Amino acid sequence: MRHARPLAVSCALITAALASSCSSQTEPVTGTQPAAPSYSAPTTRTPRITDDSGRPQVAFDPCIDLSDAQITQLGYEPASRRKTDFPAGTYTFLSCSFESADYVIGIASGNITYAEEQKKEAGSAATPTTVDGRQAMTIPADEQCTLAMKAGYGIVILTRSARARGTKTSAPPCEGIKDTAAMISRFMPSGT
Repeated sequence: MRHARPLAVSCALITAALASSCSSQTEPVTGTQPAAPSYSAPTTRTPRITDDSGRPQVAFDPCIDLSDAQITQLGYEPASRRKTDFPAGTYTFLSCSFESADYVIGIASGNITYAEEQKKEAGSAATPTTVDGRQAMTIPADEQCTLAMKAGYGIVILTRSARARGTKTSAPPCEGIKDTAAMISRFMPSGT
């Protein structure tokens, strides 16, 4: 259990960074992604970040595997795509954020287990749910909403917040997040 505290702290940092599109660790992703109405497994590739933990490699990279057309379908601007990665040595998160007129969404794909995330969120306002047949939980907070869903290699975490801190949007951040997560689940490579 020596790693439980760093994992909880790192996951909290991921959530905070994904909620902000103005992090110094972000970098724009240039170029366009091929458009596709649905997504099938990409050519096998080495993830852009790996770790030495012995955990599975992260098979879904939201910055690479989500096309511009898919981001538009989710209701976000493809040109706002920003990498927000978190290499930690004992696990990896490949992350990307996107903006719409009202929201910023961060999508983090990592190789921690869903059980680790459940343990971290024990005692919080997390609510168990199912998304596209996957175990999931929503975690509401003041001005943001997080949804974590199980993946074959680990977990995918969505964090959505108002585009500008302190602004009110027409809908609460958790409203519709399950629908967004279900679409992302269908865009993920098969078997993940």
